[in-house]
Amino acid sequence: MKPFLRRQSTLVQDARHQIAKARSQVESKNLYFYLKEKKDDVSTTQELSIIFQILVANRVGVRRFRQVVSRKKDARKHSKDQKTRISNGSDDLEEVFLPVDEPKKTFSPTATIVVIEIFAPEFVLEGIYRAVEEQGVIRADGAFNRNSMFPSFPRSRTDLRCIKEIIDLPPDHPGSTDSEYVLRRQMINDLVCQNSSSLPTISYTKDEELCWRTIFKRLKMLWPTYACSRFQEGLQILEKSGVVKENRIPDLQQVSDFLESKTGFILKPASGLCSARDFLNCLAMKAFPCTLYMRHHSAPGYSPEPDLVHEIIGHVPLLLLDDVAEFTQKIGLASLVATDKEIEELARLYWYSVEFGLTIENGDLKVFGAGLLSSPDEMEYAVTDEPDHPLFEPGILAKTKFDDTTLQSSYSVLQSVETAMSLLRVYCLSLKNPVVFSYNEELDLITEEKRRPSYRKIKRGRKVFKIESKIENLKNFGSEYFIKL
Repeated sequence: MKPFLRRQSTLVQDARHQIAKARSQVESKNLYFYLKEKKDDVSTTQELSIIFQILVANRVGVRRFRQVVSRKKDARKHSKDQKTRISNGSDDLEEVFLPVDEPKKTFSPTATIVVIEIFAPEFVLEGIYRAVEEQGVIRADGAFNRNSMFPSFPRSRTDLRCIKEIIDLPPDHPGSTDSEYVLRRQMINDLVCQNSSSLPTISYTKDEELCWRTIFKRLKMLWPTYACSRFQEGLQILEKSGVVKENRIPDLQQVSDFLESKTGFILKPASGLCSARDFLNCLAMKAFPCTLYMRHHSAPGYSPEPDLVHEIIGHVPLLLLDDVAEFTQKIGLASLVATDKEIEELARLYWYSVEFGLTIENGDLKVFGAGLLSSPDEMEYAVTDEPDHPLFEPGILAKTKFDDTTLQSSYSVLQSVETAMSLLRVYCLSLKNPVVFSYNEELDLITEEKRRPSYRKIKRGRKVFKIESKIENLKNFGSEYFIKL
């Protein structure tokens, strides 16, 4: 028996040397996954089991792993070392107890991330992620700094900012010379800046309440004639809920809670107009920047900037509809790693559709955009023969500038929300970023979903070859979009 034992010991040592040699030839990589926390810890155990079964089945050598936990009390990152016995792709088992790099972002309090260091080439990682995702486990690699080609961007709602400390009204603003109005605006903005993560409670003045009732009453007379059927559908849902009424300014937190119960969107307090990137990033995480001030009483029919009326009466009814909410979020998701030029283009698409778009119903022009639905003066003007009415064509409108301080010279016409959604998807293929992101509401985190299909134009000498991806009905849209190689 002794010779046999010595021979067995030698074989084990040889195997370990071979494993060590193989490891030295392959640089270690990290895998990242989210785990759902349960009181009984059953869910976490099952997900870990799924991950390691797939690793073992693919004979992937595992060096070490660790869970990173984010707790509610102090929102700081805490880590919990895991001591276990892991297969290294052979019959040899070894016990490991080593740390790994912690993430550089703050995560949702309900999120637990497991970090697994493996020995495998780069091309193997995507296959492992795909196999694990098919079993319902969410990848978390997008939330870590991993020498990515993409710039940093907000990962959760806690990273969003749409506030500024000082209110500076332009000279042509109706309330710029009203010192009392300017002070009121600054006071409301101070409340927003003190706690930008939740909607503050504001006691509105009699003049502000009167302005609300005046505008609401006038708009209610115009909507049956000018507003599109989709808006009226959302308005009916909102009025039936009782959270918005004509005779008083609503409780914004109640409006936000009701909106979230329908489509997942929430109202996020904002100082006023914010940068296009910050605004679109908010939409990606279903957080709609909401101003809390009222327009100046001297011009109730038109406001040169978003205000309480615009947000609650113009946007919320449409955001209660699933397809409009999805269309709005898609523009936001496309903005996450967009270039500055692409941000400008996406902002124009949002402007010409969600803000100042029209639609056709029974051969008549109807108002779809929130900027028009909350502006009695411009609503009537938009459907007249004076402005132009081009069809919603992303490839053209993304290059068309607009002036947000006056009545528009043209208003784009959406054939339908579904058609606009399809056109937007095709347009997004032309963006430089090849990755599609999704927002996980349960974890409050942006995750990388998949790579966009390509639609490329390749020049070889004088000949041009087109490589078409599987995009449904692409030719029906009358436009071609290309991704630069």
